[in-house]
Amino acid sequence: MTFRISNAFAVSLLATFVTLPLQGCSKDDDSSAASASAEQGTWETGCVKDDSDSENIVYSKSVVTLSGSNFSGVSNSFSKAGCAATDATYVVQLESTYTLNGTAMDSTPTKLAITPKSDAQVTEWKSLCTDLTWKKDTATEVKTTSCGDLGKTFFEKDYGLLEIKDGKLYFGKTTQELDGTTAAKRSKELDTDSPYTKK
Repeated sequence: MTFRISNAFAVSLLATFVTLPLQGCSKDDDSSAASASAEQGTWETGCVKDDSDSENIVYSKSVVTLSGSNFSGVSNSFSKAGCAATDATYVVQLESTYTLNGTAMDSTPTKLAITPKSDAQVTEWKSLCTDLTWKKDTATEVKTTSCGDLGKTFFEKDYGLLEIKDGKLYFGKTTQELDGTTAAKRSKELDTDSPYTKK
């Protein structure tokens, strides 16, 4: 689950962070799904490579917190392997509410904020969301009426997966066909490239 800036930005954003809180849990078995309370707490990834967009290979580190029916997450994107602070490109913060039903998690995003970490990213975000003010190292909140269709689309209900296996938390892997925009388009497999470890 990573973010990248490209022509398919809206799709990648929805397919990465929005699918995080859109997933659920079931059986209390460490080798399969977990109980509804097992996902509660703070989870983090290591430095994860995302090369799904051949033009823009990025790396990310994410931290998510599930507390009650609330989800919050921060994903830091980087231009180079190792995820060093000097290579940071932008940070995405997300908040949502969610419900779990087995391994299905339905989520409704309530807040999205993006912080460009370089001058190049400020320029990129200005071109993507011309109606907002972008500054380096300053969080800009995206609203339902911001960024053209991105703002509207982002805040729609999302449908995904969440499962705990061998002590790791996994979210669903999205595709163009299974993008989580409806229950019928819910992920069918886990994104095993981006495991989360409990802090």
